[in-house]
Amino acid sequence: MLKVIKRDNTVQYFDQQKIINAITQAMRETIKGVDQELATRIAQKIEQDLKDSVESVTVADIQERVETELMNSERKEVAKVYILYREQRDKLRELARENHKLLTDEFISQYKHLPNPFPTILGQFVFYRTYSRWLPLEKRREYWWETVRRAVEFNCNLVRTSQQEAEALYDNVYHLRQFLAGRTLWTGGTEVSLKYPMSNFNCSFTVLDKFSAFKDLFYLLMIGAGVGVRVLKADVEKLPKVRTNIKIIHEAYLPVPKEQREDLTSVKFQKDTADLRGRD
Repeated sequence: MLKVIKRDNTVQYFDQQKIINAITQAMRETIKGVDQELATRIAQKIEQDLKDSVESVTVADIQERVETELMNSERKEVAKVYILYREQRDKLRELARENHKLLTDEFISQYKHLPNPFPTILGQFVFYRTYSRWLPLEKRREYWWETVRRAVEFNCNLVRTSQQEAEALYDNVYHLRQFLAGRTLWTGGTEVSLKYPMSNFNCSFTVLDKFSAFKDLFYLLMIGAGVGVRVLKADVEKLPKVRTNIKIIHEAYLPVPKEQREDLTSVKFQKDTADLRGRD
């Protein structure tokens, strides 16, 4: 039986359906849509050609044959989509190799096809709704094993961690025996988590007794941290008084010559009047 050598050097038996799935996925991105018959015919031809010539083949060899068959078909636009998708996947794998230093592809491969670890459908729903990040190149959300990898790598890069410890943490988190902060599951390993580490904090707290506290409140909320507040009558009494006798005047928009238009919103004060103008 024909064998396929994967990128991590593991070996699997040839599966025609994987070729069909890859071709139909590319077809969905085209105007003409999916041609199941053509996809099946190409997959069958590739399988037969390989069986007649070799006993084993690499994933890259199969992909080259798919590109060739698509270019020789009447659906050349599918070949273009397939080639671009393959390039994106190669870039994604390279990026993953750069980002994942402790958890190797060989280690992670044993978790990719394990049974769903969530004990209930509700738990699985909460994961996809709350913690699974969108993967633009893949055009899908993360699977559980990918979310855990991202979050564990982030945690283990905060302090010096051995590969053995990182793998043990991954195994525990994957099997729900150990838990990271929920916000780390969501933001860990992202650009935000590196620029604004406070986004990983589940709990922060402030007393709303001065206007600067509102600045802290909204800043923390905007970067993703959880914020609790205290608002007592005694706190409110400490806040500076705010004028309420303000009259707001709306004026209809009148055309303005191009050279006089505002690029930015402006605020001008004249005695007791503030003139606020939006950008044109």
